[in-house]
Amino acid sequence: MTILIAELSGNHGGDLEKAKELIHAAKWAGCDAVKIQLYEPEDLCDPANNAIYEKCKVPRDWIPELFARAKSCGIPLFSSVFAPWAVTFLEQFDPFAYKIASPESTRLPDYNSIVRAIWTTDKEFFVSAGRDDMTWAYSLEADVVFYCKKGYPAKIKEADLHYMEVAKLGFSDHTADVISSLAMIKAGATHLERHLKLDDDCIDAAFSLNPSQMKLLCRLA
Repeated sequence: MTILIAELSGNHGGDLEKAKELIHAAKWAGCDAVKIQLYEPEDLCDPANNAIYEKCKVPRDWIPELFARAKSCGIPLFSSVFAPWAVTFLEQFDPFAYKIASPESTRLPDYNSIVRAIWTTDKEFFVSAGRDDMTWAYSLEADVVFYCKKGYPAKIKEADLHYMEVAKLGFSDHTADVISSLAMIKAGATHLERHLKLDDDCIDAAFSLNPSQMKLLCRLA
């Protein structure tokens, strides 16, 4: 059975109520968990894009309400983290897991300090990596390694299906359709992470599923 995770990313558009609606939509669709991203723009060491990061971030003062909404909906909530402070801050809300993003998409200066912070929590540890970073990902002894295919949207090829069949990984899916997700699940993806949107008025619309599409995926998976 594949674990289906709804990724909120920046699709909340800086609107707390929309973020809470996305959590509700993930539960309605049948997802197994919801993931947010907790960072400050300076954590990403990419000053040229700080304005975008500021718009897309989940502010710390939203966190209590997001966890409360997830609890009331009956769906687990966890987060990608980009600096040790995020792990320390989130521990008070007792997420079941933490995730580190792929180095291909986020080239953080010090992954080791984040990994050490996660290890101290004894929570589940997820990590995404592209094909070139798989040796690094395996060295972290994560509970689940997610294959993160390049591209936004990404395109799945036969070689990716074969890789999944051999490696038995999770899949961080940035494709534009449900068919690619189902193909990777059939190939053996243990976990599938997909971006969720309420509508097309959001930053990651091109590779996100709306609630009805997500519900279809959950039913067919």
